[in-house]
Amino acid sequence: MSIKVLFCDVDSSLVPEESEPWDWSLFAKLAEMIRETGRNGKLRIGLCTGRPQPYVEALMKTLGITLPAVCENGAVLYDLHTNRAEFGPGVTSSKIHALNRLKSMLIDRLPREFPEIIYQVGKEAQLSLYCARPERLDAVMSLISHFAEQDPELDVTLAKTNYYLNIDLRGVNKGSGLRAVLARLGIAREEAAFLGDSSGDLTARDAAALFTCPSNATDAVKAVADYVSPYPVTAGALDIIRYLAGS
Repeated sequence: MSIKVLFCDVDSSLVPEESEPWDWSLFAKLAEMIRETGRNGKLRIGLCTGRPQPYVEALMKTLGITLPAVCENGAVLYDLHTNRAEFGPGVTSSKIHALNRLKSMLIDRLPREFPEIIYQVGKEAQLSLYCARPERLDAVMSLISHFAEQDPELDVTLAKTNYYLNIDLRGVNKGSGLRAVLARLGIAREEAAFLGDSSGDLTARDAAALFTCPSNATDAVKAVADYVSPYPVTAGALDIIRYLAGS
């Protein structure tokens, strides 16, 4: 089977993760290529990211992406056509309540004990922390693990990117979200590819037939990738789309 869809992580895969303006010339090329490959039927692009639904919606409209998206690392699925957002497989009200207890603790203690670590607002069923000095995230990981040990209903996994610590409900990840979206679209695993760069993207490895990454990906990601672009981030995404679209 040929590849029909490519689902992409966002930060450090499509666009830089750093808190600074994007290279507009590269971003405009990316938007045009996504729209062109969609129009000619060669390849459709989707998003599979840890970012929250409002961010994903804006990015979809800017890039011309219409496939349903995976948000919050699989915790939320979003359909642009219907403007419907729903919780992904494995997310329950009891799990959200337990996650909210952790959220309350972090909001209370981070400003006092870890002022350089910023709680990222706007998520519904997943948490993210940001730090410009990512090595400092290790300390708060111990705090989270200890808190989870005291709460039998709280079961989470922790994954770091370049600047973020993502706190996911166990079993809820990009892989579970991607499988749900592909099933909804009636697209087989053999027809799907994925683009990612960090450890949080590895859960999507088995959900897609072809796994790709930019040159800035971690060694662990490169080790399991079917195609590693010689270019980083947005330039890498352009290269990977060309590679898959056969142009």
